[in-house]
Amino acid sequence: MQLRGKRPIVRLFVLVGAATFGAHCSLLAPEKEEIVGERPVDVVPETPCEPAPPCDTPPPTTTTPDVTPDNPGRLVEVLKSATPGQTIFLAAGEYQISDTLLLDKRGLTLASATGNADDVHLIGAGPEILIRVAESNITLSALTMSGASQATVRLGAGQDTTISGTRLCGVHIVDGGAQPVLADSGFGWSDCGLVEGSTIELTDAARDAACAQQFVSGVSVEGGRDWVIRKNEIRGFHCPSADPPLPCGGSIKTVAVLFTLGARDTIIENNWFIDSSRGIAFGFTDTTKPPRTYEDNPYPGEIIDHYDGIIRNNVIFTAIDSCLDTGIELNHARMPEVLHNTIFQVSGMVGLSAIDRRYTSTQALIRNNLVSDEITVRNEAPDVGLEANITNAEATYFVDVLSNPPNLHLVSTATAAIDTGVSSANAGVDMDGQAHGPKPDIGADELSP
Repeated sequence: MQLRGKRPIVRLFVLVGAATFGAHCSLLAPEKEEIVGERPVDVVPETPCEPAPPCDTPPPTTTTPDVTPDNPGRLVEVLKSATPGQTIFLAAGEYQISDTLLLDKRGLTLASATGNADDVHLIGAGPEILIRVAESNITLSALTMSGASQATVRLGAGQDTTISGTRLCGVHIVDGGAQPVLADSGFGWSDCGLVEGSTIELTDAARDAACAQQFVSGVSVEGGRDWVIRKNEIRGFHCPSADPPLPCGGSIKTVAVLFTLGARDTIIENNWFIDSSRGIAFGFTDTTKPPRTYEDNPYPGEIIDHYDGIIRNNVIFTAIDSCLDTGIELNHARMPEVLHNTIFQVSGMVGLSAIDRRYTSTQALIRNNLVSDEITVRNEAPDVGLEANITNAEATYFVDVLSNPPNLHLVSTATAAIDTGVSSANAGVDMDGQAHGPKPDIGADELSP
């Protein structure tokens, strides 16, 4: 059932499970090499990583920190001499960082001594990359970071190496470059990462410098497997329109969270996305890099930029009056589940997409989403898999969309959204951690009795 505003319109869809060949696909070469378009790709052996454990609550603390802000150069020495599994605690204060910090000892943790991100601020004073994570099971805990021109945290140990288990726990990244959290394929694959309980934001103070790099994102992961993005606030990832004006800066690509190049089994849940041109993207539209492929080759014969995954119980809100695109974008994304998200914009712009599906290889289950704009298809994407969504939702469904922060909890009079959803095995919990009932509400909030 597809609902529009308060007037239900019944639409029946069949979720097609069989592979559908896209217009740009070519045949598979024998054995160990797959040909995707014009791009030869080496198959990655099937070796799933161990999921990163949830962030510690409360975070680790100490009364005897290892480094103090009056000697920030000592941090480089401590990192070089660190042993695997060590926790390095930073005393409260500001640290001017002139060179990239290399974290290359397995199991290393870099943490605020107080457990409060507001107390420790790492400020990039020159480097393009503030921190490079080059080993598995690295944790950054309760730190504020800013000032890098390209990336605050860049993951990767080398082109032929896969790392796993990176955790960003309760960090605050503000104006941390064009791509504050970046795992790009040029540095090798990064699997089983976790970003939890963190704030990542781009402010007007650094917007022009970031947007000059033509691609802007809060979290960008190429080819990563089994990542979790949970309980974060990600805001401000938009660029001014080009001259002459074009939607979303013309050639400038902006997205709060992007997983692409064969990323797989990503879970994005219980986040707030505020004032970004695009909230979440599974797959990208115009990359020339070779994607990651897998030994089990789950969807043969297709161009796949993202495999499976779940996007659930997120709130995507925007009040900016220009440079809007879509809340959730699926490009060459095969079989993700998009469940119980609330997407609302108050700018008054028309013709936007709340959820947009592109290209023939994209098929998704889109269920129980409450959105203020349309759910669209483009580029010959099949229009299948929609169930119990409300489009063109009104502000009256919510407590107060104009408050700061906006209150997007349902009100009791939003009867079109209450108890009208469809039960889903992978529904997760709502924006407040409450389970969805057997007759779930539509959107990210399960109204309390």
